[in-house]
Amino acid sequence: MNEKIRPQAWQFTGRWIGESQEIDRPAHIWEIRQTGRFVSIDNLWEGETSFRKMTGTLIEGQAAFTIIDTYRAVMVDPQHFIIAGWDTIYQGEELVARYDVVFSRPGIAELTAHQVWLEWKKRESAMSDE
Repeated sequence: MNEKIRPQAWQFTGRWIGESQEIDRPAHIWEIRQTGRFVSIDNLWEGETSFRKMTGTLIEGQAAFTIIDTYRAVMVDPQHFIIAGWDTIYQGEELVARYDVVFSRPGIAELTAHQVWLEWKKRESAMSDE
């Protein structure tokens, strides 16, 4: 986690565009609302016509939330958050790959998503080496 990003009310609220890293996939389009310590997410893949609903829980004292108690969305700067391993590929019942997804505010921030991910991976790698 980027220690400089402090939790703030409503920082996840609004539209986000997710880009899977290291694989060509349709964009993840999310509309997030925060209510208290919960997030409500309407989500769809680019090209779909209807949203599906998910919920998550904000992590106290962090600019982050969990989804399904397994995945963790971490704000890395005011325009981006990352969920490690969010985009999964299955063959039948077998999980064969996981890809990180960078969510950006729509517009110019989307252009820097891959660079943000590279910097995040570098920081994560350095932290795991300590």
